[in-house]
Amino acid sequence: MILTPIVYDLANLLDSDDALAFCEIENEGLKHLVFLVCEAGWGVVVVETASGDHFVIARADGAQERNLVGDTRRWSEEHGFRFALKRSNQRISTSRENVFVVPDGREVEMASAYTAYTAFRHY
Repeated sequence: MILTPIVYDLANLLDSDDALAFCEIENEGLKHLVFLVCEAGWGVVVVETASGDHFVIARADGAQERNLVGDTRRWSEEHGFRFALKRSNQRISTSRENVFVVPDGREVEMASAYTAYTAFRHY
């Protein structure tokens, strides 16, 4: 699995009908969590903050919200990850460009964003 830099409109995602699960993660657990999210079939965005911290954001459309919540509960129980959730009917506003507020109320400044590239082809 390779994390690929992307240009991402996080404000648009936060104000969408998608359900999101946020997990602040140390470098050691980053790869494992991204793998779990991808393996479960959820969209994934990794945000590196201005302070060097990382957030993994798993994304599901509103119809799949219950499944995403179930997966985050299982990952929390089995692996100790802690998630904050944005439900599909919630909106999160941004105060400035590249700044977002996680559901627990903290403001986070985004330095860069990545997504997981998991499709490899053998020729």
